[in-house]
Amino acid sequence: VMECRGVVPLEGPNHTFDVFLPFSNNQLDVARRTFLDKHPGAKDRAQAALMRADHMKNQTELEYTVSQTNGLISCASSIKLSSNALAPAPPAPDAKVVAPGRATDPAPPNCLRLALKPMGTGIYPVRIMLTSMDGLDTRVVDVELTCQIMLQQFDLLFEAPTRQTVTQEIPLLNTGEQTMTVVASLLGPSKAFTGTKEAYVPPGATLPYILTFKPLTQGEHKCTLELSIPTTGERNVYTLLG
Repeated sequence: VMECRGVVPLEGPNHTFDVFLPFSNNQLDVARRTFLDKHPGAKDRAQAALMRADHMKNQTELEYTVSQTNGLISCASSIKLSSNALAPAPPAPDAKVVAPGRATDPAPPNCLRLALKPMGTGIYPVRIMLTSMDGLDTRVVDVELTCQIMLQQFDLLFEAPTRQTVTQEIPLLNTGEQTMTVVASLLGPSKAFTGTKEAYVPPGATLPYILTFKPLTQGEHKCTLELSIPTTGERNVYTLLG
């Protein structure tokens, strides 16, 4: 069983996600080797010959029928897999996320485009079954789509004597399996607010983003802080008033 996780922005124009499907069936190859090495049935010549037979040998393209289990998700009823298609490269930590196209747009090679009809934020699991037209290759893909709001807005109020410093910690939570890069931007005329331009959160960790307020003059100070995660497209925008 192949597993895949993805994020679908609730407020995005297209509630879609592309699942890359490799041409080769690695799970089948492992099962074949395990049978030949350890299973008592491998001593049967006919069974061994059947297991050694590779129906994908010399093939450059195979077509599969597709079925899935979630009524809120739709996809194509068939897909062609090419041996020449390359898996998408993992995004760089600071790379901007590129959303898939519309459900009716052509998907990249060897990609099955899933279209979600979200009922709100939450997790939408689906099991996808692929069966080759010759009936010799069956695959199961478990996909977990998380539909979430990508833009959230907050207000923060600061009070401090002139030339004195106060700080505010904003928690940064990384539930992923790779280091998360957070890019911070302070927008506005006030120079009383300061903070680092980037923060790095290890997998499974929570670290504070430290925002500092130090007014050099009396009066009202306004600014906007934007914390964005380029790899997912999430943005938290804070309206700052001191």
